Amino acid sequence: KGEYSCALVESPKFGTTFQVMNVPGRTEILFHKGNIDDDSHGCILLGSKFEPIFSKVWNGYVNGVSASGDAFREFMQKFGFGKGDKEFKLVITD
Repeated sequence: KGEYSCALVESPKFGTTFQVMNVPGRTEILFHKGNIDDDSHGCILLGSKFEPIFSKVWNGYVNGVSASGDAFREFMQKFGFGKGDKEFKLVITD
C-alpha cells in the first residue's frame, strides 16, 4: 500500500521496462511478461486475461495471466515508448 515512482530502466533479462522504486525492503521490482507465479519472482506480470495455464514447473494447470506479450507492449506504448515518459506514479490501495 502506498505511492511509488516507476522509472524506465534497461534490464539485462527483460530489456526496456519500468522498475518500481523505493519499496521498503525490496529492490528490482520490474514490470514484465510472464504467465504464472514462478515467472514473477516478486515482479509485476502484465496480461489481459486470468485463466488456467499449463505450468511445466507444477506439471499441471495453475491460475495465471495470458496474452502477456500483447499486454506488455500496450503498457510500454502507453507509459513509455511513444510518449517519451521516463517515469510514472504507481498508487496501490486496499
